[in-house]
Amino acid sequence: GIGTVTYITEDGSFAALGHGISDCDLGVQMDISGGSVYQTDITSITKGKAKDPGEVIGTIDYVPEKYLGNIRINTACGIFGVMENQQQTFQNGHLMEVADASSIKTGKAFIRSSISGESRDYTIEIEKISLGIKDAQKALRIKITDPDLIALTGGIIQGLSGSPIIQNGKLIGAVTHVFVDDPTRGYGICAETMVEEVGER
Repeated sequence: GIGTVTYITEDGSFAALGHGISDCDLGVQMDISGGSVYQTDITSITKGKAKDPGEVIGTIDYVPEKYLGNIRINTACGIFGVMENQQQTFQNGHLMEVADASSIKTGKAFIRSSISGESRDYTIEIEKISLGIKDAQKALRIKITDPDLIALTGGIIQGLSGSPIIQNGKLIGAVTHVFVDDPTRGYGICAETMVEEVGER
């Protein structure tokens, strides 16, 4: 499937999706002993509408030039692994501090996505923060406010899961879910939770 890498550490460890990979028929999280990450070429976008979630449609060529790394674990907080061939895809990335969850504020923030063909930031609003809840993937309630992203996707669509959420120059979280009745609204997980999941903090 198609998803988004949230962050890569200096040593090449990565986190993606912000939620686990589940069996679509049984609705349960899958036990994964390994897997591979490949670069995806986006071919089209189905815009999200009320009761009709949109999606990113793309092609994945399983060739060495597109191979990025391997998946080591699948958890409720995302998939984690190691990038082995990141130079070309992530060469424009820069180091960013992970914010303490307690420092996140309601109000303006950004999600970073390359869904348009180039990496850029889109404005969102953090509407509610619920730290310490059982379902950590829903700790942040967000609303897409950027007119460019709404025009392109209708809001949050399948494939945007894992998109980094940035506030005050720090990584605060990742997009995880969309509201079925309103594709401009959805949820996010705190970045600190993802980092702690694999003991990177």
